[in-house]
Amino acid sequence: MKLHSSTKTNKPIRRTTRTDYGILWVDQDYGNDNDPLFHIPPNILVRNRTNDLYRFSLRSKPSLGPKWLRMLPYLSRVAVSLNKDCKNWTREQFNLEVDKAMRYFLHEQGELQN
Repeated sequence: MKLHSSTKTNKPIRRTTRTDYGILWVDQDYGNDNDPLFHIPPNILVRNRTNDLYRFSLRSKPSLGPKWLRMLPYLSRVAVSLNKDCKNWTREQFNLEVDKAMRYFLHEQGELQN
């Protein structure tokens, strides 16, 4: 496997996936120094493969529930962090936006009704 380094992070890139939305998903190894999923402006989303919480969320163990549900808090946080203005928000504002994102994702999965 050929490893590349991101010029913004100097960490080895394990795999990249480009979406139709212009977002580049990157698998990198940061350990517990960074969130399980995080945003690097302007369009990079990193899956921190060596973070304990990321690895726990993707464990194949039916008693823990669906993987997408375990990843939901991190997906919601990273979705909100894509907003340019989020750096200026209070913690309470940011958390309210994360809650809205979680409700949206749950609604899209058919788990919440309006």
